[in-house]
Amino acid sequence: MDFFRILAFDARARSAREFMNLTSAERIREANPNLEIKPTIVNTANAPKVSFEFIDGNKQEIDSQGFVASEILQELHTQASQIEYKFELEGKEI
Repeated sequence: MDFFRILAFDARARSAREFMNLTSAERIREANPNLEIKPTIVNTANAPKVSFEFIDGNKQEIDSQGFVASEILQELHTQASQIEYKFELEGKEI
């Protein structure tokens, strides 16, 4: 799965590039050792995408041109919190 799909110099991909930089920070990587970041640079005019695949198998794709990086991060956090809550109810650990 391509987690970041962007055209390198496309202005629409700014938030995807910023989000990739945020999640690539050393402190984020240390706190989330299972985090995989797979950027894919394309030469098509398709909209930039940020995709997530969560520990429970759910997948989500965001057309990042409609968001700023902090909104993408908030969406990721919201989904992860819901999964964590679901796992707690089921007696599972992440």
